[in-house]
Amino acid sequence: MTGRAIGRVIFLFNTERRRVCYANLRAAFCSEKAPHEIYSLTRAVFQNLSAVISEIMCLAKVDKAYVDRYVTVENIERVDAAYNKGKGVILLTAHFGNWEFSSIVGAFKGYQLHVLAREQKMKRLNALLDKLRESKGAKVVRKGITTRSILKALHDGCIIGMLADQSAGSNGVMARFFGRLASTADGPYRFAEKTGAVIVPVFTMRTYGPYTRIVVEETMEIPKGADVLSFIRRYNGMLEKYVRAYTDQWLWIHRRWKLCPEKKIVVLSDGKQGHLNQSLSLADLFSRYRAVKNLSGGRTDIEVIDVRYKNKLWKALLTLWSASASVRCQGCLKCLKYGLASSSYEKLEKTFADVVISSGFSLAGVNKIFSIENNAKNAVCMRPGLLSLKKFNMVVLARHDAGEAANGRNVIVTDSVPNLVRAEGLEKAAEELLRNCKKEHKSTIGVLIGGDNQAVSYSPGDIDKVLGGVIEAARLNGADVLVTTSRRTSALIESAAKKRLAGEPLCKLLIIANENNPPYAVNGILGASGVVVVSGESVSMVSEAVSSGRPVVVFEGTPKTNKPTKFGYFLKRLEENKCIRRSSPEHVGEAVTSALKSPMRADPSYEKDIVYLNMWRLGA
Repeated sequence: MTGRAIGRVIFLFNTERRRVCYANLRAAFCSEKAPHEIYSLTRAVFQNLSAVISEIMCLAKVDKAYVDRYVTVENIERVDAAYNKGKGVILLTAHFGNWEFSSIVGAFKGYQLHVLAREQKMKRLNALLDKLRESKGAKVVRKGITTRSILKALHDGCIIGMLADQSAGSNGVMARFFGRLASTADGPYRFAEKTGAVIVPVFTMRTYGPYTRIVVEETMEIPKGADVLSFIRRYNGMLEKYVRAYTDQWLWIHRRWKLCPEKKIVVLSDGKQGHLNQSLSLADLFSRYRAVKNLSGGRTDIEVIDVRYKNKLWKALLTLWSASASVRCQGCLKCLKYGLASSSYEKLEKTFADVVISSGFSLAGVNKIFSIENNAKNAVCMRPGLLSLKKFNMVVLARHDAGEAANGRNVIVTDSVPNLVRAEGLEKAAEELLRNCKKEHKSTIGVLIGGDNQAVSYSPGDIDKVLGGVIEAARLNGADVLVTTSRRTSALIESAAKKRLAGEPLCKLLIIANENNPPYAVNGILGASGVVVVSGESVSMVSEAVSSGRPVVVFEGTPKTNKPTKFGYFLKRLEENKCIRRSSPEHVGEAVTSALKSPMRADPSYEKDIVYLNMWRLGA
């Protein structure tokens, strides 16, 4: 009882290990158990571990009478059979239950055990543990002993006790445990393969109070030259079976999956395609970074979760609450349960993430709370509203939105915003777009039309002038025209575009996004065009055009205010860096002709490289 009480205290104050323990349990059971259940399991893990340590400190008092009264051993004959083969025995166990009991019981049963133990950092503790283990007849063998000595002991028919459930570091073998790849020590299995020693899996678990159950599982004999991975998987399967049955008795506080080569990214979506594209761009760069660096050769899974609030009041309350969210919130999620639509909450509750990415201030609070819940790294595009930038591992800000935040170490400032435009994707999208479009000229002018925002508006007359100028430039320069609107385009602007391009032979394609919006439309036009004309109210759309590597002409609408705006500053920066040509609707034709005759284009990889080189911040 005292040990378990101490465990509750340690649970409250050791936030680092509690965070790791909870995240490990969540990764294994989030699809089966609610957050409060996983939280209770986390507390129970600390209580059980504290009880185990208390028992270990009292091992000197354990005698045969204690073992006979409180410990039951199942299938002990399997140890006898393995020992009688005379080729040595590897007693394979795990940090499960009170694992030290296996060597004590073995000693009382008449076996001479050599226990392979890890060197502790505290020398006095190390000496105490060795003394306690050897007080019952076990011989402690320190890790680091030569392989030759271990092989000799096995050839002499000795029994060697080994633990095989912790991360083996970069030299381990990757094998699945609770669905995730974990670095696993292959030493015990290779010793068995070389010597013919029998592997005897042993699992110790507490049934009630001091009562302990030890189960000897089916033995394993590894033939010469056999692949040991199948035997590692077999043992992991046995251990997982017992851990599922006695979940709180395994060492969940250990970073078992620290080197897992597989990463799960959860991208939060607020329903705005521009924001989603920015988040997906970061996720794509993270995946590419891991692939190029060949980080453990693993894959990166990306899942998009739509986040919908119940109402605007809960949206505001959640944002405010998230400002004070901390590790104390782990295992709760009540704020998300009350504030989000049930479909969004249920999806988040049952999903584990290594990395959480979002764009826009409306999702920043959910990002922070969800990343705390999973002990995950996180990233945001755009300013996260009221939240401190320091609460995120990576913040990507367009320069017009950065301000003083540009000095933060975790802040990456770019002139454009992240997007999904990639050179290899443009060509494929262009082929798809032009499949049913008969081009007549070698040159092509692409036009991307957006809509009004808080800083600028467009009239039907503006669009008529823009399209008239584009058609005139196409006629003068022997080019075809491809046009698309966006979902933000108003019905008036759509009508003006239809009217101006009706029966126009040089316009080979007009896509009205609110009527039919094929997924390859924008990338297809960017890939097929020699010059791109784009409305200047959308930071995302202009950034995509610049990232295509094509010469870009940006036409500007009527300002709604005389004050400088961030959109104006954004376009000014791109113009200064010779990434775009700015034009009024009346002079678009001249700007297009100039771009066709004297192309001026940005390096599409420059800004992506800036973000790419910082992907280590997300724990790649």
